Amino acid sequence: MCAQPGEILLRGPSITRGYYNNPEATARLAAGDGFIHSGDLGYLDPDGNLYIAGRLKDIIIHAGRNIAPREAEEILDGLAFVRQCAALGIDKDGMEGEQVYLFAEVRAGRRWPAEMAREIVQRFYRHFGFRPGRVYLVSPHGIPRTANGKLRHSLLKERYLQGKLREEGLILYPDY
Repeated sequence: MCAQPGEILLRGPSITRGYYNNPEATARLAAGDGFIHSGDLGYLDPDGNLYIAGRLKDIIIHAGRNIAPREAEEILDGLAFVRQCAALGIDKDGMEGEQVYLFAEVRAGRRWPAEMAREIVQRFYRHFGFRPGRVYLVSPHGIPRTANGKLRHSLLKERYLQGKLREEGLILYPDY
């Protein structure tokens, strides 16, 4: 990424003034001077083009560092055996805050799961300078998405924490 992402604030005649019959949510929406909080993260490149980096609620805070899940996902999407992937922040009550857990849907092939997981860890480490907390290889369609293909990070996290991914046999390789 070109810069550290920040929250995108919006203002204009077509932007909502608030939530219907919900003054508390409306108060949280206001950012001052007519702006509202979008909940989206983005950054401007040197030419002033806006790039969406993800959602504020999905940011992973590891050892005081903010990591946009999309940044981790983009570096792993370049691996030939990865169909798609997702990065989550899982808090295990450690000093460093959230651990980065990586979920990669893998393509069928002749590679061993341990070899694929090791390559994911190495690529992540080269980019971020620390190891992810866990790497899970999951079966195709094991990572929930919306109808238009967006990752559903919160649903994946909920299903993981509840043990549903294991129960449904979606995890192919436990962890590395």
